[in-house]
Parts: sequence; structure tokens; C-alpha cells
Amino acid sequence: MARQQPTRTSNVAIDDIISEAVEVASYSIRSSDIGLSVHLEPGLPPIWADPDQLGQVLINLLVNAEQALHGWEGRRTITVSTRLHPATGNIVVSVADTGPGIPKEIRPRIFEPFFTTKEIGAGTGIGLSFCHRIVQSHGGTIEVESPEGGGSTFILSLPASDRLDEGTETAEDELPNSTGIACLVVDDEEEVGELVAEVLRRDGFNVTIAKSGEEALLHLKNRTFAVILSDLK
Repeated sequence: MARQQPTRTSNVAIDDIISEAVEVASYSIRSSDIGLSVHLEPGLPPIWADPDQLGQVLINLLVNAEQALHGWEGRRTITVSTRLHPATGNIVVSVADTGPGIPKEIRPRIFEPFFTTKEIGAGTGIGLSFCHRIVQSHGGTIEVESPEGGGSTFILSLPASDRLDEGTETAEDELPNSTGIACLVVDDEEEVGELVAEVLRRDGFNVTIAKSGEEALLHLKNRTFAVILSDLK
């Protein structure tokens, strides 16, 4: 369902995109007893972007950071920050966590489609590959730093907009309107299910959540769903 090319682009403030993504992800993060801090540099220029797509990228990175800290006995903090790159003029967004880090031997592969270090049934591995494609489609880059002492930082670099504020451009191949489409989210982790549902509802989907396969089957007996998302361990 994630769009891989910008479909509704305009001059947007990166602060607004980050604030909305943090609002979506913060409840689950703080419910997991993880600290969350946001440091936004004032006065950054706008970027020419699809805010929904970049918002999905940031939510994905925040969810990954939260999952990296599950069970971690050290300091548990996620930090989101922005700055202007002095040489390129690009907007730099960092999402950092204080978890165990990413082993050096797998770092070159983490943006490959379907590559994952999660246990079977705990994820599909499409998240970082999706992030990579979306950022590239906006003319930017995404990299990861993970020092030997632990922790990971995902760094997005996005070009500042040089366009006049001409309103919103809509691509011809934009996906159909999702308003009112019935969607069933099946996830045995309640907080993750609620997070996915919140993102879908913002796109107009009519979402029902099931916490088990049995509960999902009961819903399916009573109504028809156009979309089913399932991630049961």
C-alpha cells in the first residue's frame, strides 16, 4: 500500500512532517518506557515533497528504533533531530536510538528488499527498503551509522526546495482514493496494531483491529474487507 513515487508534492516544512510522525508513534514509544526527544533546528527552508510519504518513512524509522530497544537493559532513548548541512544546503534528519546497534557485517544489506534480522513471523523486512526508495524518489539519501559501542542513527539528507510556492502537484498515476475502504489489521501486539491503524485511518481507511487469528476469523464471518494486514508471531 505504500506509494513508491511522490504523488502529491508541494513546498512543505520538514518540522511539520516530523511533528505528525512523532505524534503517531509517541504513544507506543512512551508506553514501552522509552524516552523520546525531538530537536528541530529553527528556520530551515522548505522541501519539495509528498508529506504523507516522508511521514511514513519517519514513522517506520521510529517503530524500528522502538523495536531495537525492546528488552534492552541499557539506556533507552530515541532522538529525532534536524539541521542544515553547511556544505550542500540539504536538510538533514536524524533518528537515533541507544539500543544494541547494527552489526558491521549486515549494515551494507539493511536497505535490501526483504532482508531482515527479525525472527520468522516478526516482520517482512520491507520497511527499510521502502524508506530507501521513498527518500531516493525525493532526490535524497538515507544512511545508517552504528558505532562499536552500540546505538544506531539513520540519517536522511533531503534537498531544500528551489521552487516557488505554486501549490500542490498531483502525479497522473496517483493511487485511487482510499476513503472508506474496509481494512482488517491483525496483530498480536496491541500497540503495534493501534499504530498501524492510526496511519491507515489518516489515509481514510475504515480500520478494524483483531488481536489474534481467531478474532480475525470472527470479523471475516460478519463482513468483507478489501485489505487485510496480518503480522502474527
